[in-house]
Amino acid sequence: MSIHHELVIPDQQMPPLPQALCRTRPDLPWLGGGTDTQVTAARALCCQCPELNPCTRWAVANNEPAGIWGGLSQNQREAMRGGHRAV
Repeated sequence: MSIHHELVIPDQQMPPLPQALCRTRPDLPWLGGGTDTQVTAARALCCQCPELNPCTRWAVANNEPAGIWGGLSQNQREAMRGGHRAV
């Protein structure tokens, strides 16, 4: 079974994050999906990343709809914006 997400074009282009640790682990589910173990590993890597803050700010500001950004899930980013995720 495959999961398709609607493509959302962000308002702003993501700034270059040359030291982002996610670049070293393309095997992790950054854009959604994955097992609980993989998601935990991805979020743990984010916590060590020198680009954590700009990544988080960009994802929240641009309503990034899926995956892990700045160590946060989609639901966590929604909560930061004060919104509620539709069911």
